[in-house]
Amino acid sequence: MTTPIVIDTTAYAAVAGAASQTAQILALIAPWAGGNVTAQIMEGAAVAETSTYGPWVADAATPRGCNLGALLSGTVSLSGATPSSIVFLRGLTPIFSVLASDLTLDMPTTLAGRITNLADAVQPKLRITAKASLPVT
Repeated sequence: MTTPIVIDTTAYAAVAGAASQTAQILALIAPWAGGNVTAQIMEGAAVAETSTYGPWVADAATPRGCNLGALLSGTVSLSGATPSSIVFLRGLTPIFSVLASDLTLDMPTTLAGRITNLADAVQPKLRITAKASLPVT
């Protein structure tokens, strides 16, 4: 399970106020309004890689969750970096982040391979989940 750290105050209020798992996931991904997602892999305070993905996709699994759309583009800024977190932005606004230690990474050793596999369509490597104690709908 990957637990997001919600940075944006509007998104935080919507996620915290959600009364169901479905509502919580939809509130978390609402800032993108179906648009593309920018992800920055961070090594401490430095941006190691910036990539763009297709829209978040909410799923019907229990607990409810969401996955990234397909990788559209990516740029490595720090070759050989060790990721500490991933920040998800809408435009230039950070919405939420996840700690790299929260991810189960089964990835190639190259940094470029890490971000590609976050949206692996066959076996998603990153799935954000709702709070399991909330009712599903």
